[in-house]
Amino acid sequence: MTEKRFIEEPPAGLEGWNRVWREDLHYRGGESGSLLNRLLIRTLRPILRRVLGSIDGRQRNFNIAVLEMLGDLRKDLAAIVTDSKRDAEDMRRDLSQMEARLPVAVRRNDALAAAIDQKIEMVSARLRDLSIPLVVQPDASAFRSDFVYRRLEDGLRGSPDEIRQSLEPYLEYAAAMAPVIDAGCGRGEFLELCRERGIPARGFDTNERSVAELRQRGFDAELGRLPDCLIALDAESVGSILAAHVVEHLPSDVLIETFAAASRVLRAGGCLMIETPNAGSIAMSASEFWRDPTHLAPRHVGALTLIGREFGFEVAEVRTVAPFPEGNRIDAPDGSQELKDVVERLNELLFGDRNLRLILRKE
Repeated sequence: MTEKRFIEEPPAGLEGWNRVWREDLHYRGGESGSLLNRLLIRTLRPILRRVLGSIDGRQRNFNIAVLEMLGDLRKDLAAIVTDSKRDAEDMRRDLSQMEARLPVAVRRNDALAAAIDQKIEMVSARLRDLSIPLVVQPDASAFRSDFVYRRLEDGLRGSPDEIRQSLEPYLEYAAAMAPVIDAGCGRGEFLELCRERGIPARGFDTNERSVAELRQRGFDAELGRLPDCLIALDAESVGSILAAHVVEHLPSDVLIETFAAASRVLRAGGCLMIETPNAGSIAMSASEFWRDPTHLAPRHVGALTLIGREFGFEVAEVRTVAPFPEGNRIDAPDGSQELKDVVERLNELLFGDRNLRLILRKE
């Protein structure tokens, strides 16, 4: 008869019970330890003896199999927890990378959408130009030139909303001295602003396609160039004249004739409102200005003011507007205040505001 083997403490965990069943151990118990331990052992001893003493071989094998299954299950659960932690870490890392890349993707998508919108607008504009009835019957080359310049203007001047915003400051002068002439009205942003404010306005432009579209939209617009469009008007019949991005297209003799014609048709107190690329900004006058192939030369504020005074105008307002984006400016290095002042002065010379606004009032 095989000698019984005993354990002194209750089995601990799956490994303890597995050893009990495999080695056919019996519980005897001990009386050592604290009072609490002795009381616990005395309570569990009869139960354990009955359980361990009545187990036959088949039950023992079953218990061993169950314990092995429980052990395997615990290992599987531990592996699942480990895998879950690893997957969670991978997900966190992927989300972090996605968060870093998301702004780039958004910018790329925005740029793509803007490019698509621009293409759609270009096609729509071409179809619109072709569908609008002609004001006159120009020859084929003139019609093609007008058509191309319309696309050039769309690409260089900015969106209609941007142009409307830049022209709003002139409404105060136009409202005080009406009616207003928009010489070089282009797409009609200023005429549109005047109509919304109830200001009588009339536009002239050399582009047949622009005038045809404005007429279709119900504006008072005619084909005409400076200074002829002003010479045809009655003396002192106009309250104000807007020439936005026009004078840089005029030869110097035509520019002087335009001032003379404006002085004749304006009433006393009337305004000649000029906006033109800022000749005092090197980045504008040396680079950006020449993007438009129809530009002849930047017009300096000193020259425009001098010509105006020769024809009875005084300066009502002069300022530069439309700053370059901050990213164009040179960063001032750490150092003395004198060095920072030099860098700031260089920024003013190189990246001064893009446009000049000059308001001349007839005395």
